[in-house]
Amino acid sequence: MNKTNNRSDFVIQEKTVVAWSGDALDARVPYGVTHVGPNAFKNCKKLARVRLPSTVVSVDSGAFYGCDSLEKINFPNGLETIGAYAFYNCGSLARIKFPRSIRVVENHAFYGCRSLKAIVLPNGVQSVGVNAFSNCISARRVALPSSLRYLGDFVFSKCAALVSLKIRYGIEYLPNSAFYKCAALTFVALPNSITILEKSCFCDAESLREIRFSKKLRSIGTGCFVNAGLEKVIVPESVAEIGEGAFGRCVKLRYVSLPDGLIAIRANTFVYCENLAYFRCPSSLRSIGRGAFLNCRKMRRVVLNDGLLRIEKGAFWDSGLETLEIPSTVVAIGDCAFVGIGAKTVRLPKNLKECGKGVFDRTDAKIVC
Repeated sequence: MNKTNNRSDFVIQEKTVVAWSGDALDARVPYGVTHVGPNAFKNCKKLARVRLPSTVVSVDSGAFYGCDSLEKINFPNGLETIGAYAFYNCGSLARIKFPRSIRVVENHAFYGCRSLKAIVLPNGVQSVGVNAFSNCISARRVALPSSLRYLGDFVFSKCAALVSLKIRYGIEYLPNSAFYKCAALTFVALPNSITILEKSCFCDAESLREIRFSKKLRSIGTGCFVNAGLEKVIVPESVAEIGEGAFGRCVKLRYVSLPDGLIAIRANTFVYCENLAYFRCPSSLRSIGRGAFLNCRKMRRVVLNDGLLRIEKGAFWDSGLETLEIPSTVVAIGDCAFVGIGAKTVRLPKNLKECGKGVFDRTDAKIVC
C-alpha cells in the first residue's frame, strides 16, 4: 500500500475535490483546490493524515465522514466553513487547530470524535451547529469566543471528560442541552453577556458543584440543572423566570436564594432535592407550582411570604416540614399540597377560597381554621 497519494487519485471538478480513489495513509490535496466536496473521503478507513492547501476555503458536508483512522489534518488560514457531518465519527482525531478565518462549524461536524482532547474556537467564529461537538468523550477543555452568535442544541452534550469551560463575554445564550451529560464538569462561570439558559442546558452534569450566574441573566429554562451536583444556588436579581423542574433532583443542594421580583416557582422546580433543609420565598412570589418541593425530605422549615396567593397540587408532598405558617394572603391550596409533613399545628388563612382533597393526608397536624 502506498504511503502517499498520487494526483491521479483525485477527481477534481471546478476546484472542488469530488472523490478520492487512493488507498494511501496520507492524502495531500493539490494546490488550487478551494473546496473539499461532500462525501469526498467518506469512509476511507485507512486514511490517517490529510494535508490541505492554503487555497481551501471550505470542507463540505460529510467530507471525511467515518474516517476512523484519521489522526491528523491541518486547517489552513483562509478556511471559513466546516460542513455538516464533515468529521463525523473520526474516532482517531485527537487534535485540531482552527484558523482565525473560520466562521461556521455546521451540525454534527465533529460528532463522535472520541479522541479529541480540546475544542478551542478562535475569535471570529459566528456559528456552531446542532451536535457539532457532541459525544467528544475525551475533550477536557472547551473555549468559546466572544464572536459567537449562534450555538446549536446539544452542541457539547456527552463530552464526558470536560473539566474546563471558558465562555467569553459577548455570548448571549446557551442552547437546549448544550452541556447535557457533561459529567466531569465541576465549575462554570457565565459571562455577564448571557441572558438566557435554555432547557436542559446542564442536565445530568452530575459533578457540577458551583455555577456563577451572569448578572444580566433573565431566564433559566425547563430542566436546566436536573440531576446536577449543585450544592448552593444564588439566582441573581435579574432573573424573571425559572422553568419547570429547573433544579429537580439536585440531591446535593443545601442552599437556595431566589430573587425578589420572581412571581412564580414552577412545577417540580426543586423536586427530589433531598438535602434542602430551609427555604425562604422571595417577597414578590405569588404562586408555588405543582410538586415544586415534592420529596424534599430534609426540609424542616419554609418561610412563605405575605402576598403569596396559590400553593398548587403536591407542592410540599413529603417535604419533611416541622413547622408551617400559611400567610393570610393565600386563597388556594391544591390537592395533596402538604401530604406527609411533620408540622403539629397548621392554621388556615381566613381568606382561603379553594382547598383541595387530601391536603394534609398522612400528617398528625391539628388544622385550625
